[in-house]
Amino acid sequence: MSHQLRGFIMKVITKVLFAIYGLFISMTTSLAAYPTRNTLPTINTNTGLDEFWDFLNGADGTAFNEVTTGAATAGVAFTGSTPYYPGAERIGVHTVGDYSAFITNGVIGFGTVSASLNFQTRAKILTLSNGSDAFKLKFGFSTTLDFISPPVFESTFIYDSSLSSNWICFTRSSAAGVSDTFATTVPVTTDDTYYKIYITPQIIYYYINNVLAHTYALDSTLVTGGVKFGAAAQKTLGNAAVLRTDFDAVKLQQTFITPRAFE
Repeated sequence: MSHQLRGFIMKVITKVLFAIYGLFISMTTSLAAYPTRNTLPTINTNTGLDEFWDFLNGADGTAFNEVTTGAATAGVAFTGSTPYYPGAERIGVHTVGDYSAFITNGVIGFGTVSASLNFQTRAKILTLSNGSDAFKLKFGFSTTLDFISPPVFESTFIYDSSLSSNWICFTRSSAAGVSDTFATTVPVTTDDTYYKIYITPQIIYYYINNVLAHTYALDSTLVTGGVKFGAAAQKTLGNAAVLRTDFDAVKLQQTFITPRAFE
């Protein structure tokens, strides 16, 4: 084999390897690929928890409780029932007052044990509110997601067309004692979209498609318990259409203030 041919082959191999590496990096920075799927694993037992659920197992797992009233629906959906994603947690509301939600089974203590808490999700609203049928939607961390009881703490994205056609970042802090309802400049659409909320004891960051949409500075250190992650919808107008939202995956991370020392 000539020196020139050997050099050409090595260049091709190098380009292929870099392409594979680039694909791996691009995938693992999103929820599209993750080390362990269909489970809620503990990735790092000492510095915190890093959990992932992608709803591809075809059954409702132990990670979430589903709550519905009236004609509302909630559950894992597949291509056969026309979700946007190959596996998704779908919540849907039909008649006025219908409530649909999926919420983590356990609660999360924050402030006393956590240096940070965040979630990422990929979601798609299938039909927006209109003049005949409307609903409100929220997802994120909260002590209550029922649209009735005021939360002690909440950090959520909200879609409510009666308030804004854009995404709303809502914060209520037991430490600050006030609520912050911030309408972003990001319009609510039916596009496939990534969302993230990153909570520290002093500041909460809201991201949409990896772009910072809002920050909220707490006026004192946040210490709260009884927080859950979840998504909830409620029908506010009309009885004709079922308004659905699909959640492709959920990633939850909690970082401990004091690391543990398991070997």
